[in-house]
Amino acid sequence: MTEGHDAHPAARDDPSIPVGVRVEKSVVWQQVDGQVVLLESTAGRYYALDEVGSRIWQVLLECPILVEIEARLLAIFDVDEATLRRDLAELIDQMAQADLLSLTA
Repeated sequence: MTEGHDAHPAARDDPSIPVGVRVEKSVVWQQVDGQVVLLESTAGRYYALDEVGSRIWQVLLECPILVEIEARLLAIFDVDEATLRRDLAELIDQMAQADLLSLTA
């Protein structure tokens, strides 16, 4: 994860460090032809996730805890842990900035 977003289990004792994600109530989504299409209904903005992003979205829905998300994604994708953490943090940050999800303590 990016600096300040450490999802290590010890971080669960510190309420200032996010340990999970929550999809915002204003988000509507649907899978279309292998891709997830998201609508942030408050602002009326649409987003489309590619195949990898769509798989990550499914994992986020199944398990909102960051350390468990990372573990599941490491089992799915052939990628080293550092790369996965960096890419996942970037995707989560982008989704949070787009008001699609929020980080939880």
